[in-house]
Amino acid sequence: MRRHLLPLVALLLLISPAIGAAEPPLRIAIMTTSDLQSQVEPFESDGAMVGGIERIGALARNVSLDFDGALLFSTGDDLMGNFYRVFQGEPEFAGMELAGYDAVCPGNHEFDYGWPLYLNATAYASFPILCANLEIEDEQLRKAIEPRIILDMAGVKVGVFGLMTPELSLLTNAGEGISVNGDFECVAREEIAHLRDEGADLVIALSHMGTAVDLQLARNVSGIDLILGGHDHIYFNSTVDGPDGWRTILVQDGMRGARLGILSFNFSGNGMDDIHWETMPLNESAGAFPEIKDLLEPFVDRYDKELEAEVGSTNVDLDAREPMVRDREAPIGDLITDAWLAWFEDADIAAINGGGIRCDCILPKGPLSIRDLSNLLPYRGYIYALNMTGEEVEQMLEISASALGTAEGKVPNGAFLQVSGIKFTIDLSCEPYSAVYNGSEVVEVINPGSRVSGIQIAANDTWTSLEPEGEYMVLVNDWLAKGGDGYALLSDIPDERRRDTTVLDIDPVIAYLKEMSPVEPVAEGRIVIINGTSTG
Repeated sequence: MRRHLLPLVALLLLISPAIGAAEPPLRIAIMTTSDLQSQVEPFESDGAMVGGIERIGALARNVSLDFDGALLFSTGDDLMGNFYRVFQGEPEFAGMELAGYDAVCPGNHEFDYGWPLYLNATAYASFPILCANLEIEDEQLRKAIEPRIILDMAGVKVGVFGLMTPELSLLTNAGEGISVNGDFECVAREEIAHLRDEGADLVIALSHMGTAVDLQLARNVSGIDLILGGHDHIYFNSTVDGPDGWRTILVQDGMRGARLGILSFNFSGNGMDDIHWETMPLNESAGAFPEIKDLLEPFVDRYDKELEAEVGSTNVDLDAREPMVRDREAPIGDLITDAWLAWFEDADIAAINGGGIRCDCILPKGPLSIRDLSNLLPYRGYIYALNMTGEEVEQMLEISASALGTAEGKVPNGAFLQVSGIKFTIDLSCEPYSAVYNGSEVVEVINPGSRVSGIQIAANDTWTSLEPEGEYMVLVNDWLAKGGDGYALLSDIPDERRRDTTVLDIDPVIAYLKEMSPVEPVAEGRIVIINGTSTG
C-alpha cells in the first residue's frame, strides 16, 4: 500500500468510508513507467536531459496533489545491464521505494544474470513485486514474487496482478527452476476471479508481454479495467472491446523513464469515466526530491569508477579502426557476433554493421574494461531476432557487399557486415547491389547484385550450404532491423517474423568475455574477398 495518504483522501475516508452511488465521483490517477533499465539518473535525449528516479518521484508526488487518489506502478525491466550486476538492484529499488512505487512486475531483464541475483535485489524492495504466470521452484523467490494484491486507494479497492512475457527463456538466461506459464489468458482469468471475489472495484494488469500480446489478452478476456504494458519501448494508448461487452484500456509508457505516463479518470459506483491519458516529460520542470538524489549519488560516483573494472582480457590487439571494421572480416567483429550467438543459442547467424562498431581505435592486448566496451558499442542498441529465408539472407549479404567500392546506388561503407555463424565469398569483379533510396525506403532496386557466392551456415560443428527456401534466425542490431544503412530489406520483414529481444548489444559481449577470457580472435575466413581491393 502507499505509504503516505494525502490529507484530502483522509478527509474523504472520514466523511464517507464507502463509495455509494449518491456520492460524487473520485478523481483518480494511475501513473506508470516501463523499462527503466537501471537508468537511475537523467540522460540525454533529443538534446535535453530527461529521466532519473529523482524526477519520477518528484513529478509523481506533485501529480498526486491534484487527485483524490493516486497509484504509481512499473511494468518491468527496471533492472538491467552492468549497473544492475554491480549493485544488485539496491539503488534502483531503494530509489523506487522513496519515489512511492506501489507495485511492480518483473521483466525479462531482471533475470539476465540468473534468478538468484534477482532474489537478492528483491530484498531492497518493500513494495509488492507481482507476477502470476511465473512458475518458480525456489521457495524464497516464490515468497518475494506474489501473483496479486489489493491496494486501498481512497476507499477504492484496486486489484493488481502481473504477467511475464512467454518468451522469457528465449530472451535471457534465468536459470534452472523458473519458467513461464504460456497460457496467460487462463492465468489472467484466474487472477481476475480471485481479485473480484476479494472485493476489487478495479482490476489492473501489470504486463511485461508487449503490446501485441496485451491486445490479445484484452480481446479475449473480460474483467480487466486497465492493462499497464511494457517490453516494447513505445508510447501506446488504446481501448479494446472484449467479450461480453467488456472494455479494457491499454497504455504503455516508453522506456528509461523519459516521461511519466498518467491515466486519470473519475470513479464511482458506476465505474470509470472522463478518462484521459497523457505522458509528461521528466525534464527539469519535474521538480526535485533531495532524499532520492542523496541516496543515488554515491552509487553513481562508485559506478564511474567501476567502468574501469576489468571484465575480461585479450591476448591480441583488437583493431576497431574504421578501415578494418568497414571493409573486411575483422577479429573484433567476429568477437562481437560470436558473443551474440553464444547468448541466443537458438540463433543461426549474427551480423552487425561496421558503422555500429565505434571508437576507431586499437584496443591493446591485456585487460578489457566496461568503459572499453562502452566506447566500442556506444549506442545502447537492442538486438533483434529476425526469421529470414535463405534468399533474404543472401540479399542481405549482397547489400553488405555493395558497401565496398564506389558504385552508384551502393550503401555506405558503414553498412558492411561483420558476421558469425556464416561464411561466404565476395567477388568484387561482379555486379554490386544498387538501388535508388528515398531516405531509408527503397524506391527501386537497380541491380540485386551478384558478388556473393559459396554461402555456408555453421551447424553442429560442420558447414552446410545455405538453402534459399530454408528459414534462419538472424540476429542484428535495432539500427539494421529498422532499415538503417540501406537495409530496407530487414525493415520490411513482417512483425510475425521479427522480435525485439530487448537485450542490449553490449551485454552478451560482457558475459562472453567474463566466461571466455582471455580471448584471441583472429580472422577465420568468414568473409573472403577476391578480384580487387575492398577500399575505394
